[in-house]
Amino acid sequence: MDYSIETILDRLEDDKAVLVTPWGQEIFWPQKDIPPSIELGQTLQLFLAIEKPAVKETAPPSKPEINSLSSKEQNIIAKRVLEELLNGST
Repeated sequence: MDYSIETILDRLEDDKAVLVTPWGQEIFWPQKDIPPSIELGQTLQLFLAIEKPAVKETAPPSKPEINSLSSKEQNIIAKRVLEELLNGST
């Protein structure tokens, strides 16, 4: 669900823009983040949204390519695969 607050650009103080809500709350906002075309007294709508946590996608661990292994390592793997096939293991 999104929320919004209507504010008025009341004044500029140093590097801050002072936005005032309808109930008189002052919000100090970085002046550099206010659009340059906005003038004092104009209405700005502030939108608030609930951010959903990012889902981190993880790649499965990579397995080395058989061709990148030494002959000895290839023989060990081949032997294990044959044993699993002959013994019915998974």
